[in-house]
Amino acid sequence: MARTSARFLLPLALLVAPAAHAVEIGYNVVELGVIAVDGVSSGPTARVAAEFGDSGFYGSLGATRQSLRDGGHVDAANAGLGYAYTLADGLDLNTELGVQRSEADGVAADAYRASLGVTSAPSAAWLLTARANRYFGGDLEAASTSAAFGAEYFLTPRWSVATEVEIADGPDAALFALHWGF
Repeated sequence: MARTSARFLLPLALLVAPAAHAVEIGYNVVELGVIAVDGVSSGPTARVAAEFGDSGFYGSLGATRQSLRDGGHVDAANAGLGYAYTLADGLDLNTELGVQRSEADGVAADAYRASLGVTSAPSAAWLLTARANRYFGGDLEAASTSAAFGAEYFLTPRWSVATEVEIADGPDAALFALHWGF
């Protein structure tokens, strides 16, 4: 836990500092990408997120099919509900709750996730994220903690490329994705 916390604080401080201009952060997005989990698995991922009007709430649904390095595959689906609180122009505080169901070789496992993080738009071309995640309950033997850091570059006002790294108690993960905002 201390290792994850230390890795989270410095990038978080750097992320919060540059948000000093008016850029609206949006949460309406379709994501298609590839995710890799530290020598364990890799495969395609898809996610859609949508804001609920101007309430600050947003929801997301996602799915992935991971090929295991040792053969076989894991299918996972997730759903989440989040709230974005605007701290300043171009800077949001995010809280999220989610559930994930994974299945491999006919055996299913459920888990829950709680997240707290920030989203910063230091310019119209960049969106940066940092969050702490806590995975717990369901079929997990023990709770785990992770820190995730992401960067998104806008090619046009609607199209962007994104990457995210999640540093975890167990295997770390990396994502590369194409986003379409609506």
